[in-house]
Order: sequence, then structure tokens, then C-alpha cells
Amino acid sequence: MRITKKALDALPTVRLYFTKKKYHTVPYKNAKKPVNLPLALSDFKLNGKGLPWGCGVSTAGLRQPELFDHPVHYIYTIGSVVYIVVMETEGGQPKLAIRYCHRGSPLIQAYDKSRKSPAMWRKFKKLLAEHPVLKLENGRSESGKGAHSPGAASGHRHPTAPHGDKNKAGLQGALRRAQQAGYYPEGLTA
Repeated sequence: MRITKKALDALPTVRLYFTKKKYHTVPYKNAKKPVNLPLALSDFKLNGKGLPWGCGVSTAGLRQPELFDHPVHYIYTIGSVVYIVVMETEGGQPKLAIRYCHRGSPLIQAYDKSRKSPAMWRKFKKLLAEHPVLKLENGRSESGKGAHSPGAASGHRHPTAPHGDKNKAGLQGALRRAQQAGYYPEGLTA
């Protein structure tokens, strides 16, 4: 896979963290086609919670690189997004990644909680048996918005806009939450 420096500089970037303070800023492209990634219990058994470079999804992807239409050097999973490093520098640093999204967050969250008790581990194993394939989707939705952003698939208006006027901006963030909780009077604005 070849890409020019100019093309790399034009791509969006993401920080892929190794520790809380050490990270690599890596340009990424969105995936062009979805991949069905079979998961096995053995992919999850050896790994702990909160390890984006070595989680069960990463292990499953590294075990089955032939499923992807690009090279697989590293896999970094964070939340519902998977970055697959497809190019490295000569020193082995990530140079380019491909971004996928997935809707398997309940499975991932169940795994993260499974380390707390045997009952949670049994729940995770049951959930994995029910959903043994994780669909890695294109990094962007058809509307051009992020696959998991509000209104991406349905085209709904922004959730904070008032019901009567789609063009008028609604209350944002902390002010809206404070008014909903009753800490800030309804008629006042910041």
C-alpha cells in the first residue's frame, strides 16, 4: 500500500494511546466495506479490561487478517470504533489506520464488567454465544455524519433544538442540563 506525504497530511487524525501520556497521532481513512469478524471466547480469555491494543476484538482481528482487504499490523479498539493500523514507518510506528465502527458495545461492556465476578463472566459468555460475529461497519454513515452521531441514520434534527423552530438553536450542554434538573430558572439564559 502506497500513499504520498501530501495525501497523508490531508487526512483526519486520531490519537492512539499506549499510556495516559504516550500516544501516536495517526492519519486515518474510513473503511470502504464492512467486515464480519467472528469472535471466540479464547480471544477474550487472555486479555484484561481497558487495553485497546490487546482486547478481544483486537485479538480476533489479528487472528483472522484474511477477512480484511488491507494489511493488518495493529488493531486499536476504543468504545464502538476500531482503528486498524495498515502502514508503519520504518521504525515500526503507526503511519496510517483504517477506521471501522461497530454496534457490539453491549458485548464489549459485558466483557469489561466480567472481571468483577463469576456471574458477570457467565453473562458475558452467554452474550458471546448469542452474538458470535461482530460486524465492523464503514467508518461513516451514508448521510456523511459519523455512524454513531445523533441523527446520522435517521436524519433527525439536532436534539437540543426547540420543537417549534428547527432553525433556532436550543440550550446547549451544562445550561440545558441545569434547567432540566431545576437548578437554573427556565426563563433565564447564559
